[in-house]
Amino acid sequence: MDQPVFEKSIKKLSRKKLEHIILGLAQYDQVFRLQLIARTTPMMMDEVREFLTIQVEQLRQGNNILTIKFQEDLSRITDSFMEQVKDLLEKQEVKPAAGICFSVIAVVEPLIDEVEDEGDTLQQIIHYAFSLLRTIPQHTTDAHSFAILTGVAHGVRMSIPITNRHYEKAWIEIVDLFRKSCRSAGVINHPVLVEEE
Repeated sequence: MDQPVFEKSIKKLSRKKLEHIILGLAQYDQVFRLQLIARTTPMMMDEVREFLTIQVEQLRQGNNILTIKFQEDLSRITDSFMEQVKDLLEKQEVKPAAGICFSVIAVVEPLIDEVEDEGDTLQQIIHYAFSLLRTIPQHTTDAHSFAILTGVAHGVRMSIPITNRHYEKAWIEIVDLFRKSCRSAGVINHPVLVEEE
């Protein structure tokens, strides 16, 4: 209900005033600051994973059990990463987009065992990332990209300890999706096309 009023107010602000407000909010709201970084800063897959791993440790504040607030704060950050993913997909930059999704899932999936509730918020984060990965064939038909993504998806999946893999079926589906897309793009002989046992 207040969205139109908010948008109208924002449009009235000068660039300098808007920057001042954003910097002020970022100074006092850690999660907002992290959202800005996640939304606007280009990162490689390993950088995203390292960034999220560090933030998880800071947000948990030494707690062994992850609270609902922790999950909500983490969701705000990962949602910002997903907005960056959507921007990348629109530009057909599928490899960095997939890299962000892979990293988010790899960091969040093992946390499912540490929540104080059913972990619905963390599960939503993971489902969102997988759903964006499934759209990648809509954004490219490049065989080389699919070959790379097949190998990377398998590698990230295997990097998660088997006891922490709660989305094994989804991982296998993504690997198969990229493998089939690679074949559809005309690649017949490639190591990633070998079916897993």
